[in-house]
Amino acid sequence: MKGFLRAWLLILFLAADALSAPAHLYRYMDNPQPVGSGQLSFLVWNVYTATLYAPGGNWRPDGPFALHLVYHMELKGADITSRSIEEMRRQGLDDPETLRRFGALMEAIFPDVVKGMTLTGVRDTAGGTLFYRDGVFIGGVREQEFTDRFFAIWLSPETSEPKLRARLLGRG
Repeated sequence: MKGFLRAWLLILFLAADALSAPAHLYRYMDNPQPVGSGQLSFLVWNVYTATLYAPGGNWRPDGPFALHLVYHMELKGADITSRSIEEMRRQGLDDPETLRRFGALMEAIFPDVVKGMTLTGVRDTAGGTLFYRDGVFIGGVREQEFTDRFFAIWLSPETSEPKLRARLLGRG
């Protein structure tokens, strides 16, 4: 009986730990809690699992929040940048100079990723975007338009992945 109880407590502890927010999020918001989570897949490949965190689990587009991605495959940082620019363009950003500038900013920040690596984008209270790889700060962009366009890739009603959006917002 003691062995069973210990095993059960260990399972509960591990489950609670899995729901806890990454430590670096506490710098930007009180009580970061998951709003929702979902997986992006392409054909038969799982690309990443995304979790949206917000204070108390209550997301507001104008408040602090974070999108935490756990990668399930290898991708080049340049490919992540290209896909991000493609999504921004698809959602209506058509100014070539802004797209070029945003692409250069992301290319300077986004690393190549491998299976199990995490990337986190944080929208801070000032409207800037801060990026972390495996919990270590790798760069930021202090521009409201970039922040709005970047997070719209996942959170806008015009996203190319509406099912993932619904899951991130706790609706799916």
